[in-house]
Amino acid sequence: MAYITNAAPALAGRASIIISVYNVAPYLAQCLESAANQDYVEVEIIAVDDGSTDSSRAVLGDFAASHRNVTVVSTPNQGPSAARNTGLRLAKGEYVLFLDGDDYIEKNTVSLCVEKMKDHGVDIVFFAARSFCDGMTTPPTGEFNYERLPELTGKPMLAEQFFILSRKYHNYLPSPCLYVYRRDRFAGITFYPGILHEDNLFTTRLLLERRDAKVYCLPDRLFNRRLRPDSIMTQKKQPRHVEGYMEVALELSRLDVAREKSETGKSLNHFIQNMIRSGLAQWWIAYPPMLPLAQRKRLLRVLSRVNPRYIKPVCILICLFPELLLVGHRLKGALRREAYE
Repeated sequence: MAYITNAAPALAGRASIIISVYNVAPYLAQCLESAANQDYVEVEIIAVDDGSTDSSRAVLGDFAASHRNVTVVSTPNQGPSAARNTGLRLAKGEYVLFLDGDDYIEKNTVSLCVEKMKDHGVDIVFFAARSFCDGMTTPPTGEFNYERLPELTGKPMLAEQFFILSRKYHNYLPSPCLYVYRRDRFAGITFYPGILHEDNLFTTRLLLERRDAKVYCLPDRLFNRRLRPDSIMTQKKQPRHVEGYMEVALELSRLDVAREKSETGKSLNHFIQNMIRSGLAQWWIAYPPMLPLAQRKRLLRVLSRVNPRYIKPVCILICLFPELLLVGHRLKGALRREAYE
């Protein structure tokens, strides 16, 4: 399942900040400055322009001209997964942090995470984030709370334990922009190209394919996520949103742990089913008026691969009859309207 494996050997002490860029010119300078102004000395910045059609490439070029530690790469538009994989292939740092071109990080993000890695002998340091609206008066529909719960912070633990507890407390935040990790420890694990919601797959693989890895979680809000119109998070749902969730579920079902009789296997199985539900929750917007047969078959393929003891009956039901979710959605809407009348 490794999509790019020819990474360069890591240079001890250096941190690689990989920035994926696509049509974010108005916000890009703030992002680049936050990476360049880290109080950690050994930082390389790899900015991958994913075929932008605005002035993002020019902004990157001007910034690289005045910063010796910045590398800019331009590629045809292939999506954030391919851009991050390109950055991983070029990275030379011992530590990796991902950043999107419309967001920014705090000045001590890298130094604090590296300090905790060394103090506690861990391989990943997670942290919290602040979200803010830009260009919209109210937050978009969805969950944009990036706080870390006390049950997860302040103590080192095994990667699989962190996954289980994060899921148990409904605080699993899989964005790759919310942690720093040791590159050599997770060599061979890269992003699945060409899909949305790839974060759910990448981060889960980090935690469950290197189950003996150690993690530490900080409560500090070191990342700033910009909620803006027409971003992947806020745009109207399309077929690729549904397909992304389905592909993530299918890829996760291929992990060995998905068939285990264990607490980790149970937690992963439930997460896979959540991916299915997340995809199906939007299908009537993306595929009016009916979910295609190919997608229904994909759902059943996922369920055939996981441990049947952990499959929830409701998941089987909505896979066979996804129209039930639409009925439930309309019923809730009717009840809500009736309550206001």
